[in-house]
Amino acid sequence: MTSPEELLTDALHERVDRRHVPSTPMGDVVTRARRLQRRRRVRNGVVAAAVVAVLATPFVLDATHRPGTSPVPTDPAPTAPSTAPLRVRLADVALGRPPAIAWIDGSDYVAADGTRTTLPVDRIGSATPYRGGFLVSAYGDYHLTLLDSSLRAVWRRCATAGLAVSQDGLRTAYPTGNCGLAAGTLHHGPTDGTDEQTARFPSAGQIPVGFLGETVVVSGYGGVSPALVDADGTTTTIDRLRRVSGVDDSHGLVSGQLASGGDVRVTGAVVDPRAGVVKWRAPGWTLRAFSPDGSMVIGMRLDDGGSGVAIFDAETGEQLHAFALPRRFGFTQVAWEDDEHLLMTTTQIHAQAILRTTLDGAIQRATEVAPYNPESQRFGLAPNRFP
Repeated sequence: MTSPEELLTDALHERVDRRHVPSTPMGDVVTRARRLQRRRRVRNGVVAAAVVAVLATPFVLDATHRPGTSPVPTDPAPTAPSTAPLRVRLADVALGRPPAIAWIDGSDYVAADGTRTTLPVDRIGSATPYRGGFLVSAYGDYHLTLLDSSLRAVWRRCATAGLAVSQDGLRTAYPTGNCGLAAGTLHHGPTDGTDEQTARFPSAGQIPVGFLGETVVVSGYGGVSPALVDADGTTTTIDRLRRVSGVDDSHGLVSGQLASGGDVRVTGAVVDPRAGVVKWRAPGWTLRAFSPDGSMVIGMRLDDGGSGVAIFDAETGEQLHAFALPRRFGFTQVAWEDDEHLLMTTTQIHAQAILRTTLDGAIQRATEVAPYNPESQRFGLAPNRFP
């Protein structure tokens, strides 16, 4: 298959006429080419959906599975998007391959390559490699523990939720506190633990959510504004947003919920936090994470008894895809697995699993189904790097 770089090179050689023109970074060219390809697929999909919609549903059922047999992992088949939630049991969704990013399975931290490490915690709430060991918090416990390479506890401290890892995986940020309501301490630096820096959180009720270079992006809750915390401790409030959910280091942007949505109660937005500029708005949507290449951003909202999902162009705000999850499918986390798939920690009444979706709404399970109640969350998505 001819790459975009090769096609571009051939075209330039054919048209060269010795004129001086400003150069464009290849990364920008490739990102633009991918965006145009996605828009073309969306337009073509509108025509195809009219034919496919009567033959397919936006989920894959394991119709061949019987008690006492093991379901064979399958890839989700491409299907037409659905805008109305359908009824399906989580257990009836076909089982596919395991998650391709870091995830949590009870007391196990499962790396992107499938390597499992059982941590000395009954139920992991969040975990990430750090200083040759792990930073880990237990589910429902507001403490953070540093484990060394032998998984022995180095320290255990009060902490609010929130572990942030840079997009390249080279930097980590985590919070600690004094088990009270006062503002805690933000720790950040290289993931190997060398040259760790500390800064006071601007106020209580803030957690790290990502990095813009060496600057930590912290989100707020309980009426506290999000902010940027530079390496020297300098703080800049992101006053255009109520909270930040996604960070795109490659383009210097953040996504989240506007501090004031006007007549619409919930309004998502993509913001340049340094310039204080709102790039675009998505009324009625809560915006979440950016795709690994920074070209798209997830939108979520509740629709007619189910969850609606949309994929927006991160530069323009154009809606590229939209679909609905089946009825009574709740989710607590959503993350990009790659540029073509999402992963969601999903519950349905007394069942839980990690669900994989294509950008057009085809779904499959990435894990087995486990019993669920609010006190026994088994599956989770861990902070992940995208080199």
